[in-house]
Amino acid sequence: MSSSPTPWNDAVRQILADQYALMVRKQSDYGPGNIAVFGELGVLVRLSDKLERLKHLQFTHDAEGHVVPRADVPHNESIEDSYRDLLNYALIALMIRHGDWHQPFDADDSALFPEQALGHHANRLREPS
Repeated sequence: MSSSPTPWNDAVRQILADQYALMVRKQSDYGPGNIAVFGELGVLVRLSDKLERLKHLQFTHDAEGHVVPRADVPHNESIEDSYRDLLNYALIALMIRHGDWHQPFDADDSALFPEQALGHHANRLREPS
């Protein structure tokens, strides 16, 4: 086993760090109430909505009714943003299942998400939609 991380490991760490920063920013903006109202069922509905959007953004039907990749590029929501949202909704669902969703949140802890630590994906992180 290698003693130093591989590029794959580094890529996973970077994506998770970016996701953490995005999740903290969104929690700071939204708070826990919007999720707490409907709990895990509400998260499942949001996940379903995101999956439907992703399918619509990436695929269409040809004249024969076959599913084919879309030729056009989405204008109002990026595919990457949708995948990031799916990941965060899955994290929220796990937090609910583990009983952690209502734990205290420290929005003033800037050490949690320093902008310089976000790496090369930082420019891809969007504001909440």
